[in-house]
Amino acid sequence: MLVYFKPVKNEKNIHIALEIVSELFASKIAKILNLPILDVTLTKFKNSMGLLMDYLPEKADQRISNIAEIRKSLAFEEWILNIDLKEEHVLAKENKGYIIDHGHAISAW
Repeated sequence: MLVYFKPVKNEKNIHIALEIVSELFASKIAKILNLPILDVTLTKFKNSMGLLMDYLPEKADQRISNIAEIRKSLAFEEWILNIDLKEEHVLAKENKGYIIDHGHAISAW
C-alpha cells in the first residue's frame, strides 16, 4: 500500500494549526457520516510533523463506482465551509472516488 505524507509547514502561524485541525476534523466527521474520505492521521516522519493518508493515484471521473456518494459529499463540503472546493479535489483509487484537501475548511480563512 502506498501512502502520502503531507508535511506541516514549519512556521509559527495560527493558519497552519487551523489547516491541520480542519483536515483531521473533516476526516473524522466525514467517516462518521459514511462519506468517501481518507483516514488522515497526524504523525512524525523523518523529523517532520505531517498528515499521513493513503496515496490516490488518479483524478476521479464519471466512471467511478461511488459517484452517488461523491455527490452527497458536496453538502458536507458546504457545511464545513470548504472554500477550496474544486474538481481536482476528488481523486480515485481502484475505481472509487474520495474527497480530499480540507485544510481551508471550518475556519474559512
